[in-house]
Amino acid sequence: MILLVAAGLLLGSCGGTEVLSTNDEQRELWDSAGVTAYEYELALDCFCPPEVAGPFNVAVADGAAVEVARVTSPQDPVAVDEIMNGTIEAIFDFIGENADADLLEVTYHAELGYPVTVVVDPSDGVLDDELSITVQSFRSSDG
Repeated sequence: MILLVAAGLLLGSCGGTEVLSTNDEQRELWDSAGVTAYEYELALDCFCPPEVAGPFNVAVADGAAVEVARVTSPQDPVAVDEIMNGTIEAIFDFIGENADADLLEVTYHAELGYPVTVVVDPSDGVLDDELSITVQSFRSSDG
């Protein structure tokens, strides 16, 4: 994990236009890479039930999650909408939607631009509303 942070772009902010600008730039990098099929492991760290937090193995093709399975119990089906539809694009959208959070820290992949880690605390004064997203073991399935 430390290697990914060192290789990526870290954006720490209290929200606002800087976050949106950097997120847009990284999304353009992601789009320009032309990755249409990929797999990765998605982990959510939150004050939520374990079945929501994952981690999940996610497979995406043509911009849509085609398979989502819990790492610990791959035989149990997972509703894709439970985890922001499972795509990297949805994580970019989530960052944009939380640009005004009291805390928003994002690390992006240095070459492909996708978010590697996202930490959001919507409101400093509210307990247990923090959420962390981690994308690991990313691999393109494009030929």
